[in-house]
Amino acid sequence: MTTHNHELAKNDYNIGDIFDYPHVRVFPNALGEGLIDELAIKLGKTRQVVTSASTFSVLSAIIKDSDIIGVFATGAAQLLEKEAFYSKVITDIPPIPLHCFWHQRVHHDPAHQFIRNLVIDISKALLAELELPKCKAK
Repeated sequence: MTTHNHELAKNDYNIGDIFDYPHVRVFPNALGEGLIDELAIKLGKTRQVVTSASTFSVLSAIIKDSDIIGVFATGAAQLLEKEAFYSKVITDIPPIPLHCFWHQRVHHDPAHQFIRNLVIDISKALLAELELPKCKAK
């Protein structure tokens, strides 16, 4: 994700070119961050992380006024201000699976089951609405 007037937004580029620019990173380490670093290594590049923050809104504010880029989950990129940013889906990084965890003692609790199912249903609807790629079942 970059601004519309960034060099990457103006020209065709290959995946390795994104590592020629400084990056922001989701802190501490979002699931996809390791995949981005692995891709850089695979391409013989080094990822130059210049800053990190715990929210995408803070990172997008940093990107907005600089030549820094961010590699974010597709859903996060789609929810940010579309008019202000240029984004391109990177197909070299596989979709990141989402998981739900809860303590065993609440597994059969009807109230917890209700909330769990509600969160899962809302998440599925949001994923479908954003037309995000699905992870392959193991």
